[in-house]
Amino acid sequence: MSYITFTDNHLFQLKCSFNPKPDGDSQFATLSDQPQFALIVGVSHMDLRQAVGNNLQTDESVSQFVSSNGRLYLKEMKHSGNFGDHVTLKAVTTSYKVQILVFSTLKTVILISGEVAASFDPTILTVFFGHFAEDKGEHCQFGTSS
Repeated sequence: MSYITFTDNHLFQLKCSFNPKPDGDSQFATLSDQPQFALIVGVSHMDLRQAVGNNLQTDESVSQFVSSNGRLYLKEMKHSGNFGDHVTLKAVTTSYKVQILVFSTLKTVILISGEVAASFDPTILTVFFGHFAEDKGEHCQFGTSS
């Protein structure tokens, strides 16, 4: 997987514009709620989850990135209520040709890209995604840029 981690605290002066229910679907709801992503991709959070599940089924490298049984992981990810993770975000980038900047309460910004060697590409849609560490209990969206 391709990730670049940035640590620069001044980047965290962002406001939450969407805070979905912490019901296991928050990652997918946050992504599908973003205006530019919705305009270009136009899928509901459940359709997004299904597309990600289908993408992961064709990716033979998935099992090396999950801590549990790969088949069980794939089965669970297709169903509502199972929390998405870095693997599902990576699948979004390859399925929809976008890049995702994850702003985390852990004071890091991570670029998730569909490319083997991650580097920011200003010519493709960038999705800004807020991540609150699990003990914080929420995810939110900040906005998008193209």
